[in-house]
Amino acid sequence: HPIILCEKEDSVRVLDFCAIPMLHLLLGVVNRTYSQMSATVSNVSRWPAALHIHMEHYHGDSFEGNECKKLLESTHTLNRILDVHEVNELAPLIQVLDDYKDINHIVHCKVVDRLQLHKAVQRFKTSWHQSGMSLTPKTHIVIDHLEDFVGLCGGQNIVEMRMHQNG
Repeated sequence: HPIILCEKEDSVRVLDFCAIPMLHLLLGVVNRTYSQMSATVSNVSRWPAALHIHMEHYHGDSFEGNECKKLLESTHTLNRILDVHEVNELAPLIQVLDDYKDINHIVHCKVVDRLQLHKAVQRFKTSWHQSGMSLTPKTHIVIDHLEDFVGLCGGQNIVEMRMHQNG
């Protein structure tokens, strides 16, 4: 395959050629946050067990897409599963997941509300920094590039746009 970026002008961005992989961002955010939760509260594993989901043991023990979505949609169940002290310890990490859930919902709408996305990204950025977790490449993409990519897609559902690009 020919190299597509080296011969281009400096003003050409990677986003102009490469779609943001939303599934990989979901996997990265949820698995990194869950890993931090596990390091903070030892019996947080009761949470996915209560939801009847498990980690896959290839690629370093992680949840796959459907499991990540289920975890995002069920942070409220932690209050039922863990004691108050444990939930309080996890509060900044739970907030990260709740804020990312908002982003995930927005980008999967038929038409992406760019103002709502901007607000959701700012909340996610704040909660990520308050969580004490280091910035990963995937969270960097969410915080610094997702809004630009949605703009390039004209505010359309970026998951559908990607399917049309590949199809």
